[in-house]
Amino acid sequence: MISRRRFITGSVIALTPLGATASAQEYKAQQIRKVRVGWLLPDPKSFALDPFRQRLKEHGWTEGSDLVIEQRYSHGNAARYPQLAAELVQLKVDALVTDGSAATRAAQRTTPSIPIVFVAGDPVAQGFVASLSHPGRISPAWRFRRATSARSVSNSSRKRRRA
Repeated sequence: MISRRRFITGSVIALTPLGATASAQEYKAQQIRKVRVGWLLPDPKSFALDPFRQRLKEHGWTEGSDLVIEQRYSHGNAARYPQLAAELVQLKVDALVTDGSAATRAAQRTTPSIPIVFVAGDPVAQGFVASLSHPGRISPAWRFRRATSARSVSNSSRKRRRA
């Protein structure tokens, strides 16, 4: 007959690798967090979405692995924007990208906390931002483009300094 102590010791030794493997997998799953971007436009525009994907890829974000782009389109019906924006907020997107005043206004009214990057005429005149120098959580696309370009320059100059 096997002693109780020997049985418990053997069980612990046998089960430890399984627990360690599960813990390592859980840890890795937590480390790879998917970023969700809400894409709210009037109609599907590959001439806008494809370069957006490409630019994000250049900055290390790959759709399918660590990036999800949730796309919603009004198909010409501006009255649908509040509902579509609410859907994106419920999906807990990390940022919203909008095109046009109606989409931007709906996104702005739907969420007080999610950053919004938009393309829509004059953002100050339309009341989206108080000033271009301090837009707050909502940012015109040209500002975003300038910021990512500056980040690319600073990253490449850091790499040169290390070499």
